[in-house]
Amino acid sequence: MLSNINNLRKKKILYRIKLRISYMKKTFILLLILMCFSVYAEDSIFNYKNLNLDLTISSHLELTGDSSSSVDYLKTKLYLYPQNGRNQEVLSLTTTPSFANKDDYLELMWAEDKLGTYNYELNSIVKTNNNFPVISKKIDFPIKNLDSKYAYYLENTKNIDVNNDIIAKASELATGEDDLYQVVFNLAEWTLNNIEYNLTTLTAEASEPSSWVLQNRYGVCDEITNLFISFCRSLGIPARFVSGISYTNSDLFESEWGLHGWAEVYFPEHGWVSFDPTYGQFGYTDATHIKLRDSIDSDKSSTRFEWQAHNVELNAGPTNLDVKIVDYGNKLNKFVEIEIIPLSSEVSLDSFNLIEVKVKNLKNYYISTELILSKAIEVKLHDSRVKYLLLGPKEEKSVYYIVEVDDLKKNYIYTFPIEVFDSFGYSKESSFKSKEKGVTYTFGQIWQILTNIEEQKVKKYSRNIDLNCIYPSSVFYNESFGVSCLVKNNGNVILENLKVCLEKNCEKINLGISQTKNISFTPVISIIGESEIIISAKNSEVTKTNQLRVIVEDKPKLNILDVVYPDILEFGPEFKVDFQVSKTSIAKPKNAVVSFYFNDRITNWNIDEIDATQRFTIELDKSMLNIENNNFAIKVVYYDNKNNEYIERFEKNLPIKEPSFIQKIVMWFSKFGRDMDNLLSK
Repeated sequence: MLSNINNLRKKKILYRIKLRISYMKKTFILLLILMCFSVYAEDSIFNYKNLNLDLTISSHLELTGDSSSSVDYLKTKLYLYPQNGRNQEVLSLTTTPSFANKDDYLELMWAEDKLGTYNYELNSIVKTNNNFPVISKKIDFPIKNLDSKYAYYLENTKNIDVNNDIIAKASELATGEDDLYQVVFNLAEWTLNNIEYNLTTLTAEASEPSSWVLQNRYGVCDEITNLFISFCRSLGIPARFVSGISYTNSDLFESEWGLHGWAEVYFPEHGWVSFDPTYGQFGYTDATHIKLRDSIDSDKSSTRFEWQAHNVELNAGPTNLDVKIVDYGNKLNKFVEIEIIPLSSEVSLDSFNLIEVKVKNLKNYYISTELILSKAIEVKLHDSRVKYLLLGPKEEKSVYYIVEVDDLKKNYIYTFPIEVFDSFGYSKESSFKSKEKGVTYTFGQIWQILTNIEEQKVKKYSRNIDLNCIYPSSVFYNESFGVSCLVKNNGNVILENLKVCLEKNCEKINLGISQTKNISFTPVISIIGESEIIISAKNSEVTKTNQLRVIVEDKPKLNILDVVYPDILEFGPEFKVDFQVSKTSIAKPKNAVVSFYFNDRITNWNIDEIDATQRFTIELDKSMLNIENNNFAIKVVYYDNKNNEYIERFEKNLPIKEPSFIQKIVMWFSKFGRDMDNLLSK
């Protein structure tokens, strides 16, 4: 139950007050009826579908200096100005001085280049609308496959921050809900009912962030809206801040029209939908709202000044707002049908009673409405007289009020009229009686009835998690590597005591609705070859497992084996060298180059991948012999999957049988020829 209603809402309600006192008589019995009704005034501007509003925004700035001062240019950038949108149409817009339309601001520039006072003014005629978006079917929650361009409106910002407390409260309010509109409604209603409107935060240097507002439970419209947006974003629902102007008759403010902040929430396939958690308007804003700007955070400049000058000081004056109603459009249609049903039509002189207010949506799309109960003074209300209700297309729902009559005089029959008003200026009346022999209900009995009704509400609980892990497909033996897993709650309940484990290495977390958490592991694998890593996320309600296959490789290894060569060389006959290159590792050597060096000749073999043993044979003749030293070498260069280089070598000096004089001459000329060839080739 609500303990209070904030001052702003009180004033808004009192705007709609009228008093009714009725006296009725019945034969031999006096019927006393003393009524105090709170109703929407018939001429309330809140009850119009359209308004044509004349808006003026004005201010000034002053450039001061001395005889040495000079001014090159001065610009004013207006970020708050009316723009066309779903709920308004700009019929005209002019500024003094004239403006240039930039990406997100109006640029005003003066021709003067001197010290003094510079006045500027914006005038606009804006047609505002009180329109519900036509959402005729349920939008699933949580949101799946969100367009990436809206992810920007899920970010943490300076004033719209998200901490664990915000996540927990938002998840609590969304638990068991699979309808996006209902979830957002729950968030807005809780914010309205639990955050007090309090102007003391205006004394601070800057607006307080959402986390502060939730902890302290008070703030102004900007801060209340910030918290609501934080709730939305924590659940994966894009939301943005709206700066604008609205009407209020509260004596908290000097003017009826003033700056105001509310929110827009993104509904897939429908776009941005207005929610004003300060005024209790969920899915719409009344026609007194003029939108000036939307942004990712409330901490955005409304006006900026740009100037180039020497020895000059700039002082900006206050911003003045003036709004006049040029024309009233049509009155709002009747959106809902109201029926009032007392639990008992006749209670005793000392009894509780339960008032059911049954509301039917007359439209084929979602409607939200405020309900205000008016009652006799003698009737005590054990609840807030203001309630909020969201209705799907053609849907019928009920809200309940607990009332009490007490210590009434005997020998009288009391009739207590009840009247309920909706957000659109329509109402319904009923009544119940109190007399000596009427039925008696205790508070406990009424509360049990309400408990039974609440238990009959159907909720659809969804418990679902997603587990995606990133890891290398292959690693070297004894090489340290990481596995990074993103765990996401795709259901509509908080997942508590969720254990995310790699074998016995576990981390326990609580995961709010639509929340994600990254968890990393460093596996240790002692087996060469294909290994399986099992990552699991589970609690008593959900289980998700990922099986990761990793190839554990040793470092590639090639051996030069079975080298066959002559024991001694002779001039004349040809000879050959035979050898094997064999893979002795599990890993496959890549991009191998096998080179055979004999004296100053080189022979190469390029092999992409060596998977087994390969034999190589090279034939040599007398033209390649030296008189004294005849060396040959085998070199194998190869790589692993990470392009690391490895080298294997084999070298041998072969003796030569003493050649004859003629043979030496031949060998000398052969070497000379080879040297010349090598020289010319360089």
